[in-house]
Amino acid sequence: MKKYLLFIFITSVYIESFAQNNGQDSILRSIALTKAINFYTSQIDIQRGLNNGLEYDSYLPNIKGSPNFNNESGWNKGDVIYNGIKYKNIPLKYDLVKDLVVVLDTNTNLPFTLINDKVCEFWLLDHHFIFLKGGNDKLNVNGFYDLLSNGNIIFYVKRTKGIRTLSSTFSIEKEFHERLFYLIEKENTRRFITSKSDFLALFKEKKSIIKGYLKANKIDYNVNQELYMKKAIIYYETLNK
Repeated sequence: MKKYLLFIFITSVYIESFAQNNGQDSILRSIALTKAINFYTSQIDIQRGLNNGLEYDSYLPNIKGSPNFNNESGWNKGDVIYNGIKYKNIPLKYDLVKDLVVVLDTNTNLPFTLINDKVCEFWLLDHHFIFLKGGNDKLNVNGFYDLLSNGNIIFYVKRTKGIRTLSSTFSIEKEFHERLFYLIEKENTRRFITSKSDFLALFKEKKSIIKGYLKANKIDYNVNQELYMKKAIIYYETLNK
């Protein structure tokens, strides 16, 4: 891969030199050369900057389902801020069991994991994940959280998966099982939401207005807690504009 990139770079420089000798437009030459240099340096930077994680250990093939976010089995292009540098269109997976961002090494075609403390945030499948730490609120929030709302009320979802055993008369099977935890940050205080009443208490005097809006739109907490909370918070934000 590196030899291929170097070949592109050297070829581009040769073309630039040839173009100069033939009197072609200097602006077009400059644009072409700049693109070639940017491509070369960006690819080298990606390899040098990201490929310092650990080898990724996959799961046994007899476990049903997928350990990854959105039950994906293949790679999806995403963006990640790693060591303060943003890398775009990187092949990513998000392992919810181990809470790890997995990256494909395009040189070896092997997966490796990024170091969590060095991942500030990443974007995958139209979702924005933030790495949170415990802080002063004494909540054990360390890990990646899906940011769903970022206004007066910040709404996160912690997506996790475990492996559970399914037993029957004839066999014992295992499958990946997802669990969701809802984290709210309001007025610099974080709290996990454990019930519908716990959530609605956030809105205080506007609670009845929020409940009426949700009922009118047939959004049920027991059917889809994530949607219920997200819609309630978005509507609450409109009331405070």
